[in-house]
Amino acid sequence: MNAALASTAVSKIVLGQSFAASATVTRKVDIDLAGKTLTGNLTYNLPTATGTITLDAGTITGNLTVNTPNATFVNNATVGGTVFINNVSGNTWNENANNNKLEFNDPNANTNLVIATGKTVASLTLKTQAVVTIPATSTVTALTVATTATGATINNGGTVTTLTSNATDTTINNGQSGTVGTVNGSQAQNTEVVVNVNNANELVVALANTKNTKINLATGDYLGQFVIDRNLTLSGNGQANTTISAPAELTGTRAVLLVTNGANLSLNNLTVDGENRGGDSLYGVKLENASGSLDHVTVTGITATPFNGAQEFRAIDARAEVAGNYSLSVTNSIVNDYQKSGVYVSGLGMTAVINSNQITGKGQTEVIAQNGVTIMNGAKGTVTNNTISGHVYGNDTSASYDVLFYDANVTSTQSGNGEISFYDTSIVE
Repeated sequence: MNAALASTAVSKIVLGQSFAASATVTRKVDIDLAGKTLTGNLTYNLPTATGTITLDAGTITGNLTVNTPNATFVNNATVGGTVFINNVSGNTWNENANNNKLEFNDPNANTNLVIATGKTVASLTLKTQAVVTIPATSTVTALTVATTATGATINNGGTVTTLTSNATDTTINNGQSGTVGTVNGSQAQNTEVVVNVNNANELVVALANTKNTKINLATGDYLGQFVIDRNLTLSGNGQANTTISAPAELTGTRAVLLVTNGANLSLNNLTVDGENRGGDSLYGVKLENASGSLDHVTVTGITATPFNGAQEFRAIDARAEVAGNYSLSVTNSIVNDYQKSGVYVSGLGMTAVINSNQITGKGQTEVIAQNGVTIMNGAKGTVTNNTISGHVYGNDTSASYDVLFYDANVTSTQSGNGEISFYDTSIVE
């Protein structure tokens, strides 16, 4: 074998029988183990080779070590030791064998490591950042992201049985068939598990999977009531493109989106539409002893049909009724077509920042005294740089306000909101 490796006239080596040897490949040559066994180690050290290098099926009892910084590598061999991927071209490492143990050390960011469809990798340790692709029906039994692999991305359509995350900014992009089992490691809580959904049924499934930390909603209408009881990000494809809509019959709290259990929801780039479903109450986004941030979100359609004087119709409702520290942030958003309140914040322990939004009431009406932003019952609010209008109750200028502080924390402030109707009885410290 060493003679064949040394001969530049040989472009492919095919094993005719199994034998014991350790070899180093220093020039571009394809090796076909042809189902035979090489007892020993095989090393590729080709710093200048380009194109694709292929190692065909068979067995290596020792380690496979690869340094081909300018060439793509295709591995079809079963390796008894460890496959050390020290450097390959940014195009890819292709792993086509079953049950190998891989260690990734490539110093170049965003190098692709692709596992073939239907294959199982016994273990994969990322010691440097990589982009890993696990297709449907493929499995990585143990995936470890070392502290030195900051920013690793795993595009998972298959199965990761155990993920040990010790690096910051690790992202798992789960496809519809992608699953992640146990997640542990020093950065487990900071590992982002992302799933993309296309309809309400897929959203229900994604919400039920507690491993998911971010759900991307494609363009479309997501009909239903949804409960968020853990820290989560819901991201749409734009306020004009992605809508979460109330069903014809609402139940429970009658909230389109309910955040509870001390959870923190980050909501962005979509619309929440109550569809003016009526009944005795209706909420667009409701926080019950929980936190939330809304950015580039439209909340609309939070009225009865016909529009009437019922009070519990609030587009965004954040209440602290159990002791704790909760927060609401609403920025760059549109709130309109609500019956009683645009943004309602209540209770000791709830802190709100309402900044750079358009909050628009019904206009002059004798049906109900609307309020744009309400901070009350000990809650603390900062209301700045908003456009707030359309809150007039008949001819009574003392019953309906663009901004209302009622028994709010005394540190609550409002500024930069233009000419608004404002009432302040902040007394609670």
